[in-house]
Amino acid sequence: MSEKLDGMRCYWDGGITRGMTKSDVPWANCEKDERYVGTQISTGLWSRLGNVIHAPDWWINELPKCPADGELYINRETFRQDLMKRIKKLAPSDEDWKPVFLRTYGLPSYEKMFPEHMRFIANRITVPHQSYYLPSNNLTFRQEYYLLQKHCQGTRAAPVPQIELPLSGKLAPEKLKHFAARVIGLGAEGVMLRDPNQPYECCRSHNLLKFKPFDDAEGTITGFITGRETELGSKLLGLMGAMILRLDDGVRLELSGFTNEERKLEGKSVVQAVSARSWAKANPETECPRWIECVHFKRDDRVTFKYRGLTKDGVPSEARYFRKDERL
Repeated sequence: MSEKLDGMRCYWDGGITRGMTKSDVPWANCEKDERYVGTQISTGLWSRLGNVIHAPDWWINELPKCPADGELYINRETFRQDLMKRIKKLAPSDEDWKPVFLRTYGLPSYEKMFPEHMRFIANRITVPHQSYYLPSNNLTFRQEYYLLQKHCQGTRAAPVPQIELPLSGKLAPEKLKHFAARVIGLGAEGVMLRDPNQPYECCRSHNLLKFKPFDDAEGTITGFITGRETELGSKLLGLMGAMILRLDDGVRLELSGFTNEERKLEGKSVVQAVSARSWAKANPETECPRWIECVHFKRDDRVTFKYRGLTKDGVPSEARYFRKDERL
C-alpha cells in the first residue's frame, strides 16, 4: 500500500522524444493544436491524454534515464487546482516548477505503453540513449519497485514509498485502517493498494485499488446539462451529461455519476419527447431549457451525492450521484 497523491498523472518517456516537434511524435494528441500560435516541442513528459507538459529544461534534466509512470505533485497542503495552474502554462516559470516533483510508481515498458509504435521507439533509442535503463515487459510490481528505487531515487522522480501488508487476513485490514487514518489525518487523499505479484497494466485493473473516505451531502436539482460524445468512449449525445444542483449554502454544483438509463431526457409533453432528444443531440454541453426534464429526476427534487473534501473555493470535490431523496 502507499499514500494516494492528489496530483496530475503523467508519463516520462525517458527523454527519447525530447526536442522533437510534437506533431512528429506518433502518440501525441494534436487534435486541437490549431489554437496554438507557435509550434509545440516535446519535453518527453506527457499528460495522460497525450499532450506535452511544458516543464523547464533544468527540471527535465533532473529526471531519471528511464521511462516512468507517476504523478506531478507538490505536497498534501497544495490543492490539485493550484498545481494545474502552475504546470499548464506553455511558457514555464522556474518559480512555478521549483516545488513540483514527479512521484513515480511504475516502470512500464515501451512495449506495454506504445505497442504500435515500437519501430519509432527503436529508431529513437540510439547512441545518446544507450545509457538508459529499458524496463522489461514482464516485471511484477515488486520487481518494478526495486528498480524504481535503483534508477529513480535521488532524482526529481523519487518513487512513492510502498508498505508491504501482512499476509494475515486479520492483520492486513487493521494495518490498512491505521495507515489510512494517519495519512488522511495529515491531509492525504487516501491509500492505493497493489498486488505485488502482478505486472503493470495500461488500463483500470483489479490489481490496483483505491481506498479513500467519502462524505455525503444533499442538493436541489435546478437543471440539466446535455452530454457529448468523446474520443475516450463517452457516448452521452442526446442524454443528460450532468445534473445542476444548488447546495444548501447556495453553491452551484454540476453532478455526474449516473447510468445511461438515469440520463434519459424527455419533454414535458408527449409531443415534446422526441424533440427533447433531438435538441439535446444538436446542443451538446448546453443547459437544457425548462421544457426539457430528465425521465428519472425533476427540477426541485432533492438528491444525495458523495464527495471527497472541498476545493479551496468550498466546492465539493469528486462529487458523484448517490441516491434520490424520496422523503416528503
